[in-house]
Amino acid sequence: MPTLQSQPNVGLSMGRIFYLRCDGPMGGPPPERLADEASADGARIVLVDATHAEYADSEGLRWLLALRREADERGLCLRIAAPTGGKVWRNIKLLDAGLSLHPTVQSAWSWPCSSEDADLRGKDALRPVTIPTSRRYSLPA
Repeated sequence: MPTLQSQPNVGLSMGRIFYLRCDGPMGGPPPERLADEASADGARIVLVDATHAEYADSEGLRWLLALRREADERGLCLRIAAPTGGKVWRNIKLLDAGLSLHPTVQSAWSWPCSSEDADLRGKDALRPVTIPTSRRYSLPA
């Protein structure tokens, strides 16, 4: 697995895996746009790194469900990495929607969607893909 040096809410296309790190509340770019970018880059897997996310509220959970729907429509596999027992993990488990949830990025990275995905890790160099997000908030001065 390559060293991941992504900025929050900026996707990285790594061969067949499209990586997105979430900081702050769970969420990110519009799911349709994210899935389009991943698909256009030839990805087969969208990996959402929620290990740095503070929480997953109802908006964040709806975002995950929409991302899974968009990924499914494009034949992409969605995986989520979140620390076991944390706020994000618990809320995703309570949702009981059958999302592919992993305790670490490494375990999510190495879990194949199918037998032909087993050897796809680390084939291509990292190539950043910038996707603006609407989940940035600023407080008035």
